[in-house]
Amino acid sequence: MKILTYNFLTSKCIRGVKVGYPLKLNIVEKKVVSSDFNSEFITRMIPRLDWGAIKQAANNVSIF
Repeated sequence: MKILTYNFLTSKCIRGVKVGYPLKLNIVEKKVVSSDFNSEFITRMIPRLDWGAIKQAANNVSIF
């Protein structure tokens, strides 16, 4: 799963869940895949990102 995709996932729609974000990643297998840089996509996404959740996800998958 891409870290950007993860940033938008939530479990708050499940009954009994009060705080459903950010989800905790449980990594079973990690694979790094290169992709082309798309500046338009990044420009649209940056204002929507929760940087604390991105940092937490990056730490969970040992990117940083």
